[in-house]
Amino acid sequence: MAGNSGSRRLAQQREYLRIDASKLSRIVDRAEFNRVTKALERRLQDFEMDGFSEPAAVALAECQTLYFRQLGEESISLAKGDRLDSVSADHVRRATSRLRHAAAPPWKAVLNIIGGALLGTAIQEIVGIVNSDGPLEKGRALVTMALLAAGVAAVIIAVVAPRRT
Repeated sequence: MAGNSGSRRLAQQREYLRIDASKLSRIVDRAEFNRVTKALERRLQDFEMDGFSEPAAVALAECQTLYFRQLGEESISLAKGDRLDSVSADHVRRATSRLRHAAAPPWKAVLNIIGGALLGTAIQEIVGIVNSDGPLEKGRALVTMALLAAGVAAVIIAVVAPRRT
């Protein structure tokens, strides 16, 4: 069963490579494209499918195909943005980074923005306290400390929290 799903996955990957070959051949040298395709096929054949149920292996193949397609399109987009005729390894690395960061849940971005705003307000208040001529107001100091703590907490939670999709 696992062997059958592995061959189905390999067939899907080959189909993906055939679909996008015309698009990539305009940007990548055909001989290099064929070399990379063969290397990818060898790696796919070596991939152990033991432990995957057939539906899991099919789902894995579909997700990998989608990711490869998105990675290829993003790499091409970056190369075109740099006004180049070919995709470099740097474009692929930058595309990988972009795709990885784009997958972050929206609540993390919102929490980061809120934390940054709170920290900015706290820093502004600290500068105001330092530059003031009068005595230190306890209420202002407490509010500033609370803003600082809340801002740091929000940013730390947004950065450290595991991704849940």
